[in-house]
Amino acid sequence: NDAFATPPPRLAPPPEMSSAPPTAARHAYFFRNYNRLVGFTYAAIVAVTLGFFLHQIYQKRSEEIAAILGHVDRHALLVEFVLRNSVDHLESARSTALDFYAKTPLRAYAPARNGTPPTARSPLFAQIRSNPAGERFDLDRVAEPDSTGNLTGEGRFETRGARFYRDVDMALALATDFQTINLNLPNAASSRFIGVEHFAYIFPWQASNKEQFANGVYASPTWRMGSPDADPTRVKYWAPVYYGGKDKGLVAPVAAPVYDGRSFRGVLSIETSLDYLNRINGDFGYPMGAAMLIDANARVLAHPGLYADALA
Repeated sequence: NDAFATPPPRLAPPPEMSSAPPTAARHAYFFRNYNRLVGFTYAAIVAVTLGFFLHQIYQKRSEEIAAILGHVDRHALLVEFVLRNSVDHLESARSTALDFYAKTPLRAYAPARNGTPPTARSPLFAQIRSNPAGERFDLDRVAEPDSTGNLTGEGRFETRGARFYRDVDMALALATDFQTINLNLPNAASSRFIGVEHFAYIFPWQASNKEQFANGVYASPTWRMGSPDADPTRVKYWAPVYYGGKDKGLVAPVAAPVYDGRSFRGVLSIETSLDYLNRINGDFGYPMGAAMLIDANARVLAHPGLYADALA
């Protein structure tokens, strides 16, 4: 029976399994990777380009800041030179005053018994006249006003004490220093000595009806900052800006006290014109900016457009 048994059917072999994806899948896979590569490449190009431009901007900014600082430094040196010249000339005039007091004894200025003023060193001394009412005195009738200043004061010039006459003669001895200041410092609107004996010597010369000494000057910051209580060390100082009249405009005084030994005799000052400093600031080399001058109290002293109108 086994001989006649029907053999079991033979099974067909399984088809071979292939690892390769279909054609459509291969294409999708390729383009997906290609797009990623293009995106990464584009992003890298954008990042590199942006970094390059940022570097250029930073470098340009650094160069611009360096250029601005260079202009500021050069301008600061110019302004400092102008202001330092004022301080140096002020100290030179104060040295003249101190030298005068050291070399001229007080007894030489004792007036005559009838009150006649003594003979002084300055030839201008004899040209001082009191007004008819005896309320004030001045140098209005000086022979050569262009080479001197005007000395004005309150009261009669005659019948005063030796200290008064000595201080007046000392002030007149400053004429050469004041004339030098007028010639060498274009920023100097005026130079002056205010004395404790109620008089003032102001250069350049102006008639007393334009600028006459008044006791109100003793309330000014320029005087108060130089007083023995406010300035016991006798240092030079810059006083606050004030309006000096239509001829001078705004001025910033640099001042120093004057002593005869331990005796305070007055305040010497040079008034710096802010109009001149504004013109200097107007020449600031950087076209996209402006320079200004600020004092130690954060007050703006000079700016090209700030004081166009001194009364504004």
